[in-house]
This record gives sequence, structure tokens and C-alpha cells, in this order.
Amino acid sequence: MQFVETDLSGAWLIEVEPSHDERGSFARTFCENEFRAHSMETRFVQHSRSYSARRHTLRGMHFQRAPYAEAKLVSCLHGRIFDVIADPTRRAILARLTAIRRRAREDESFTEVGGLRIFMDGRDPEIAGEPLPLPRRERRILEFLASNRGRRVTKTQVFNAIYGIFDEEVEENVVESHISKLRKKLREKLGHDPIDSKRFLGYRLVG
Repeated sequence: MQFVETDLSGAWLIEVEPSHDERGSFARTFCENEFRAHSMETRFVQHSRSYSARRHTLRGMHFQRAPYAEAKLVSCLHGRIFDVIADPTRRAILARLTAIRRRAREDESFTEVGGLRIFMDGRDPEIAGEPLPLPRRERRILEFLASNRGRRVTKTQVFNAIYGIFDEEVEENVVESHISKLRKKLREKLGHDPIDSKRFLGYRLVG
């Protein structure tokens, strides 16, 4: 994890550093020792989770003064959030600019393949700047192929990355159905098929 101090006293940006392999990724989101080293709260007595069904949903968090003050750790499990700390001082503007610069760097984390832009953060891919809505499984397959660009991956590797090795209720052949539907959509939008497949060898993203 990386702890980035903002210009707003007491507010930190905590950036996870995932490790990637053919199964997907793994990252720590909390470490008591590292939190304590940055003088941050290490004991959380309550955990809450919210779900927003629509884009542009506005949510607020309560602010408490001492002796009822609370430390808050906010993260986004899926999609994106635009988080704001209200402070009637110049420091709030500087903190916001710091976060915007960080997100600008994150937005550069994508793969371009023959006119197709593939993001790795759960967003739908884009073609000529326009989003291409995909079902979750198809989108994750495309992300997995992009993360292994230049390498051929087997049907088993795709299945394990999307469903996990412990999902015994789903047949491995479902991968072929997902990829067939994905390739059809990409052909219709791009005019060509960016997924190369060879029997018994697997799939590879080309472009």
C-alpha cells in the first residue's frame, strides 16, 4: 500500500498495489502496522457498505466533533466515486486537485487494441470514445485477455480467472459461449475480430 498525504490535515489517499497473475489479482487493503506508522486509526468498531443503483447518486457522511469524532475509511468496491471532503478553506481545493491529478494518472491505465480501449477498473471498453456496454463476464474476459496481451491463454485459465477454481457448479465450456458473444459484438463495432483463437491452444488478443 502507498499512503499519500494530502494538503488537508488528517486526510490521506491510500493506494493499493495489486499483484497480478493468470488468476486475477490480490491486494492488501488494510495493515495495522502500516496504519499505525502513519498515526491512523487501527481499530474499527463498525463497517458499513452502500450500493447505488444509479449513476450520479449523491451520498453524505456525518461529521462528528470531539469527543465523538470518528475516523472514516472510504473505498469503492465497484465502479467509480467522486469523493469530496468539505472544508471552507483553501486547503480543501488543494486536496481536491491532488486527488484529481492522481485519478488522471489512473485513467492512463488502459490498453489500446486496434481502436478498442480496454480499462482495468471495471469500466466498459470504449471504441472511438464511445462506451461499449458488456455483461460483467464478457468484460472481465476482455480485461483478462488485455492483461495477458501478447500471450495465448487457455480456456481453463480464462475460466479460473472469471469464475475461480472452486466454482464447481459452472461448466468450463461456458467460456466458449461468453467469448463467442464477445467476439460477435467486437466484430460488429470494429469491423474485425481482435480475439485470435486456436483449437486446443487458447485465445490471444491481437490488434
